Amino acid sequence: MSFISFLSPVFAPIFAQFSKKPANKKIIPTEETYSSPATSMIVLSPQLAISAAATLRRNSIQECPPPAEPPPPPTVIVVDDSIVCRKTVKKILENIGYNVYEAENGEECISKMKNNKINMVIMDDDMPIMNGRKAAFLLRQQGYKKLIIGLTGEHRTEEHQKYIDSGADFVLTKPLDIKMLEKLCGGGSGCGSAAAARGEASDGSYTHII
Repeated sequence: MSFISFLSPVFAPIFAQFSKKPANKKIIPTEETYSSPATSMIVLSPQLAISAAATLRRNSIQECPPPAEPPPPPTVIVVDDSIVCRKTVKKILENIGYNVYEAENGEECISKMKNNKINMVIMDDDMPIMNGRKAAFLLRQQGYKKLIIGLTGEHRTEEHQKYIDSGADFVLTKPLDIKMLEKLCGGGSGCGSAAAARGEASDGSYTHII
């Protein structure tokens, strides 16, 4: 008898014990935590997983703020008894981002400004009922501090100065220099501030009479 044949009966029960297959166990997923020295995980039932996903989706929607409303465009009133001049200036200003009101004379301008927030006034001088100089004077008396740009067909410096003395910040001579008008209007920024407009001219490149 060989040595291996001799040992077989001795180790046979031991080999049989290690060769047994473990019994099949049915695992039902529940909300349990399985831990080991290296890992930890949570197993959710399908119903709980769906509920958790829906909650996360709702929270992500609630955390996103609504888009901000764009600011309203700045407003300007164009005052001229000539409909052609009004429409021309209106188109220029709308192209650079202004909301434009119109008036045919100084009296109508003052009336409309009582009910509307106006960032800037562009006003001809020679008009019936109330001219630009008188309207500018009254607006300043009422506390209007924003930009007033006077328009005139007069080329004489003394006539321009009268408009400045009445309350206008700048005077432009017709026919209009469109580039200068756009510069004074701030490119549609809507600052409408006389001080800001003067700041652009502080280098002496032009005076208040243009």
